[in-house]
Amino acid sequence: MFEASQASRQQDRRDDKEAELLESLASDYKSDKDSVSGRASGTCEWFFEDHRFLEWRDSKHSRLLWVFAGPECEKSVLSRSLIDDRRVCINVMTSIVCYFFFKDGQEQRMRGVNALSVMLHQLFENIALVSHALASVKSYGKKLRDAF
Repeated sequence: MFEASQASRQQDRRDDKEAELLESLASDYKSDKDSVSGRASGTCEWFFEDHRFLEWRDSKHSRLLWVFAGPECEKSVLSRSLIDDRRVCINVMTSIVCYFFFKDGQEQRMRGVNALSVMLHQLFENIALVSHALASVKSYGKKLRDAF
């Protein structure tokens, strides 16, 4: 009975540490995405049909999709559509989509450390990797984001 109670307390402490880690990495990234205008019907189709995108999407290996272009080229609209329309993966159950919307003029959305924090939050929130990061929480505590 004592061992079961002790194991339960240890699990509770681990759960608290995991919650603390997720909280330290969190931001309002979903609202940042949702603040971007949705695409107009028929737009972005050239991208969705491009062979390079289709090869990336259909690959059996984990790969990064980096969307880049000049200012005012509607990268954010395209990215929001990729995320909201679930066009970035065929198997939603086994895929994790991490994203961050940079925005010139908004300090929290201009810093690479914030992008990294958000993407780590998205990874840890979706799969059981958070336990592997607990040693960093123990070392850095609430200042973990500053350690990147």
